Formats: sequence, C-alpha cells, structure tokens
Amino acid sequence: MQIRHIAIRRFRGIEDFTWKPRPGVNCLIGPGDTFKSTVLAAISLLLAPYPLGPCSEFDFHRRRLADGFEIEAYIGSLDLAALGTDQRLPHLFGWENGHPVPLPEDGAEAVLRCRVRGTPDLELVYELPIEGTEQAPPFSSALRRKFMLSRLAGEDRASRDLRLGIGSLLDRHLKTSDMRGSVHAAIADATSGMDIPQTSRDALAAITRTFGSAGLPTDLHLGLVPTQGNALVGMVALVSGRTVTEAIPLTHAGSGTKQLALISLSAALLGAAPILVIDEPERGLEPYRQRAVTQQLTELAGHDGQVFLTTHSPTVLSTLPTGSVWRMRQRQEPACFDGAPLTKLLADDPEAFFCPMPILCEGVTEMGFIDELLPAALGTSLDRCGIHPVDGGGQPNVLTVAEAFIQSGMRCAAILDNESRHSGTRLIIEQQITAMVWRNAVNIEDAVCKWLPLDGLFSLLPHAHASSGTAVRYLEDQIFETIPLPDRQGTARDLRTSAYPEAVLRTAFFGAMDRLSWFKSREGGRILARALIAIRMPQQIERQFTDFVARLRPLVS
Repeated sequence: MQIRHIAIRRFRGIEDFTWKPRPGVNCLIGPGDTFKSTVLAAISLLLAPYPLGPCSEFDFHRRRLADGFEIEAYIGSLDLAALGTDQRLPHLFGWENGHPVPLPEDGAEAVLRCRVRGTPDLELVYELPIEGTEQAPPFSSALRRKFMLSRLAGEDRASRDLRLGIGSLLDRHLKTSDMRGSVHAAIADATSGMDIPQTSRDALAAITRTFGSAGLPTDLHLGLVPTQGNALVGMVALVSGRTVTEAIPLTHAGSGTKQLALISLSAALLGAAPILVIDEPERGLEPYRQRAVTQQLTELAGHDGQVFLTTHSPTVLSTLPTGSVWRMRQRQEPACFDGAPLTKLLADDPEAFFCPMPILCEGVTEMGFIDELLPAALGTSLDRCGIHPVDGGGQPNVLTVAEAFIQSGMRCAAILDNESRHSGTRLIIEQQITAMVWRNAVNIEDAVCKWLPLDGLFSLLPHAHASSGTAVRYLEDQIFETIPLPDRQGTARDLRTSAYPEAVLRTAFFGAMDRLSWFKSREGGRILARALIAIRMPQQIERQFTDFVARLRPLVS
C-alpha cells in the first residue's frame, strides 16, 4: 500500500497542507514549527488500525471546534483481493499523472479515497468519499487494519505496545483473547494465596462489622483489581531477566533498547506492502545502529510499501536512499532533495540540512577562515548561532548548491570567489542571499597577496610551513620558480634582498600560495586567519569581512 496524495486541513498546527509522497521511504526534515510530526500523526490517525476514542480540542486548528478538521488520502498499490474490494465499487478512483480520474480509465491505477473528519462534538468520522455525492460509506477499522499501518513514536508507544492491550504490538503477536483466561486464573490464584498481615486482617474485620451495621455486604476480601479503564490483561507486559521473578519490564529499559524492540515487533508483523510511520528512529541509538535501522526501514518499505519518518540525525539522513528526503516549508508543499548537488551534500555533509544557517564556502580554506574569525566577530560560538560552514566544492558547484538551497526554500549564506566565468549566476545569487564576494580580488589568496604588506607576506612563510608541512626553504623555492625566467635574479634565498619589483613578488607569492595549496585545508584556513591577525589584518579584507558579518548578524541573532 502506498499513499499517492494526502491533504490535511485544520488539523492541529496545520491549516492547509497537500503532499504527494513517493513510494518507499519519505523522510521529512525542516526547522521547528513546520509540523513534521503533525503530518506523521495525521497519517497515523487516518489509518489507525483499531477504534479510537474521541479526539481532543487540541486536534483542531486554533482550537476552533466549529470548523472541524479533515485528513484525506488517495491510497494506491492496492491488493484488492486482500482488501476484499472490487474495482467496480464507487469509492475506488483511478490515479494517472499525479491526479485522480474516474474508473475505468485505460492505464490508470486503482486507488482508494479515504478520509477521517473531526466533528465539533469531538467525534472521529471515518469514511470513503464518493465524488459528486454526499454519500460516504464508512472506512471501517476492519478495512483500515488491512493497510498494515504500524506507528512507532518513542516512549509513549513503548509503554503501550510492550504490554497487552487492544491493538498493541504485543497483543497482535500474542492474541489477547487467548490470554484472558490464563490471566484471570493467575490473578485468582495470586489473590487467594496473598499473605495479609494480621493488622490488615483486623482492619478488614472492623470494616466488615461497619458494613454489617449499615446493611452492606459482609463477605469482604482483599483482591487484585486493575485500575479503572484498564483490563486485567493490561498487567501483562514483556519483561527481561534471567528468571521471571528477577526480570524487569522492557518499558524500563533504555531508549535504544525500547526503540529496537518496537521496530523488531513491527517488522515481524508487517506484510509485503506496509505503511510504517516512525518519528525519529535514531532515539537512543548509536550511529552504527542508526544506520542499521535506517537500512531495515528501507528494506521494510520494499517495492510496494511506504515508510514515513522524521529525523534530526545526520547519520540517518546520510543513509537514506536518494530522493527520499523532503524539506518542510511554510504554506508550501514539501520540496524533495533529488537533484545532484543536494543529493551529494546529503551524503557528504548532512548537518548542513539541520542547521538554521549553513554558510556555503568556496572551499575548505574559507571554512577554516570563518571558523577562526566569525565567532569573535559575532561574540559567540558558531553552534550557538546555528551556523555551519559547508564545503561548496568551488565554482560552479557552490553556485549550483546555492541555487538548489534557494529553490528549496532553505536559508543560507555564502563566501564566494570573484571568478569571471560565472559572474551572471553569482550576481543573481548575491541578490537573494547574504553573500561575501571578494571585491578587487579573485579569492582569499589573491586578497592576501594584494593587500598584506610585502614584509607580511614573507612573515606568512612559517605559517604556511605549519599548514602544509613544507619547509620554509622549499616554500621560497616555490615562490622563486613561479617568477618568469627572464625576471629571475639570484637564488631563492635572495628573494627578500633582491631588487624585484613589488608587483612581481606579489604575483609570485599568489602563484605559489594558490597553485601549490599552502593553506588548502580547513586547518590551513584557520592558520591563515590567525597569521593575518598576528601580522595585522589588511584593512581591505577586514572591511569586506565586517560588512558580511553586519549583514549576517540579524539572520542569526
């Protein structure tokens, strides 16, 4: 079974939401208050496999009970034989090119239209709407059970699903009806064998006399009785220990153990085409287990099933199949990350999709540069600001990534080189995001070689040695070899004292620094920033960086 289209109206924080999820895995990510978990809750409510009681006033958008709420879906990949459904029934539609069409329609897939409504009386109405008529046959719990929905949502589900109760995972494995007689017999035996202290016996005798004088029953005993609203079988739960007398309830185990237990119980019950809803599968799990669970969920979805999840784990995000990650957006349908630049970034640096403000950097040198300078400029750490530097991989890739972020509705900033080949695209991006583009310099190395005093350039050599591991004398050789042959004078050891024009030396420094990767690493960018502070930051660099920080500050404060 697979949801082809879902519409949510006036449910909790959602006023109007539509989405066409894909077969297989669908992972919703996005900033807070974009209602990722609410979408999962809506799917769970629509396909709940057991009767539910009344809804809450908090299920209604802005608590406006009079407006009601609706959750409606078209479900495809149907096993009509298993559902006991005939294509000729009026509540079946066709699905073609992403839209419902009447059946029969050549080439159209048969889909079931289903809906749950919340009424002003706090009742849930499940129905199968028919186009063009107010008639709506019931969407019974018996039919819903055939959709093989399983919802996992952490602690609240563990306390329910790891003990017997109508519709719980343990119930679906053990069959509560088969257990009821055994439980009642065990309770009766426990009651009859209970050792009651003499003081309690005396108190019970006094109560009996009191009841007798009041004309009340006097055949009184102390027995084991479940709390109101709970059946006796609800006392039965999974416990773990060497013996049953030493065992502790699995609901008292760690978060990771409970999460894996729920997933394992669910997986054992699911058929070939399940719909599985799970909120944050990473709870309590180490990264290697997060990867294993994500792979298991992908396998459970198979060809005809569907998994809906949310996550805040970079590990989970990087393990998901291509095209399965969706970004929630305010008042818009979710955007799917299926383009090449974002797909690669999901695998290489998934944290970029969780932070409030990723800064797309031209390369690793720029990443280290802002690692060192930006916290001091903002007066706090990058983590507290929600800033995460991202390696954009140079132009044109970094521009493509920026365009994809913008189209997906995600905020970002950027530090870009001033290359002539992509100036048009770069100008468009500058107009849409906060970007620092070097003025009167091609890149950070060019800026340093143009604006740092000449003696400061020579003072960089020990720092370049710390960054690249190349001895200072070999760095001098690299500079010397960069000077055109007709202009070379003396040896590399004479660079400081020879009569080279300043412009020649600056060009030679830039050629060696840029081409031979003196600072081409993240740590190299940090070393370069610290060196400029120690030598004295050129005003031209400081001015451009200060302007960038001033524009960035309101976005992260």
